[in-house]
Amino acid sequence: MYNFEFTRQQFNCFVDNLNISRNSSFCGAIWDGYACWPPTQSSKEAVQNCPSYLPRFNTEGISDFVGREFAVRPCQANGEWFRYPTTQYQWTNYSRCQLQKGQEAVWAKYRLAISGYSVSMITLLVALFIFFHFRSLQCQRVTMHKHLFVSYILNALASVLWLHSHTIPGVSQVYCKFLHAIHQYTETSNYFWMLCEGIYLHTLVVVSVFREKQNLLIYTGLGWGFPALSLLLYVVTRFVLDDSSCWATPTTDAAYIIHGPIAIALVINFIILMNLLRVLLSKLRANRNNIQRYIGAIKATLVLIPLLGSQHILLTIALYIPNASVLRVLSYITNVLSSFQGFAVAIIFCFCHEEVGRITSLSRSKSSYHVDVAFLSLSNKVRAASVTTLASRLRMPPKSN
Repeated sequence: MYNFEFTRQQFNCFVDNLNISRNSSFCGAIWDGYACWPPTQSSKEAVQNCPSYLPRFNTEGISDFVGREFAVRPCQANGEWFRYPTTQYQWTNYSRCQLQKGQEAVWAKYRLAISGYSVSMITLLVALFIFFHFRSLQCQRVTMHKHLFVSYILNALASVLWLHSHTIPGVSQVYCKFLHAIHQYTETSNYFWMLCEGIYLHTLVVVSVFREKQNLLIYTGLGWGFPALSLLLYVVTRFVLDDSSCWATPTTDAAYIIHGPIAIALVINFIILMNLLRVLLSKLRANRNNIQRYIGAIKATLVLIPLLGSQHILLTIALYIPNASVLRVLSYITNVLSSFQGFAVAIIFCFCHEEVGRITSLSRSKSSYHVDVAFLSLSNKVRAASVTTLASRLRMPPKSN
């Protein structure tokens, strides 16, 4: 649910310090995104209890806060709040507010996520190279796969940068909010390109009856354009309801703007593919050769839908579960599902594709054949040169004394 206590604290901070005049011997009152800091005398440290009203669980990886510890914000001699040396942004020391166990769990999830996104990115780049390198694979269906792969590569890159921003003390609020927005956009585009894959197959098999040529501009608008509209609404909502903490704290109302369309896309895709299977089964005997070409793609899409959808089902459940142990387990599961999705997509749509396997095998055979021919040709040339040299030596006249 929406954190009203968090908003109340932010509002009270503004009201309580509205009429306090600035003084060079004091650092001015400020809301740092987590807590309110009153005017503090220069060369002194402001100390207060850790903000216990913040959520104890955060799917984005922010550490837990506990009320029995203290946060510290130094006021410098010039009447300015302390700035972190490497970033020059104002900084509050919340290190004592983070549970050691929570810190270890956060770093474990961070390393797991970075590993998963890195593996996904490398696998997707290799798959893209295969699709671009072999001309016999150039068709509209593969073009759809390319868009899907690019969306996952961008999502992996945005996710790595977004997670890394939380390890930088005093990171810019503008920078981390921008990364968060890009992360939400690329994640939404993943699912809408999966929806485009389903619609394309349905149109190809049911509507256009195996005619390959379709207007890909429509799919481009759905896959890249609609997530942009969803992101715009999400950003406005976050600015209005909860414009703090790099937008890392989960806000249910704003989350629906992102996860709602994703859930709808998954449901529509599932319905489309169920109908597609029904039509295929009814036409299988009459037109087996044509249908067989698309069976693999349909199976792949059907496998991916529950795989991709389970993450958002778990995230929705996590918003309403108060048990910390259950939330910790769900957090690890969603972390694995999120970071390794690109890897699964590349394996299913590229490396397990029969046509890709056939073409790469043929390419290896040709390469081996060319190597053998080149080696045989070189051997023949060496043998011919040896015979010529020997013959010339045999024809040489004897040396005179």
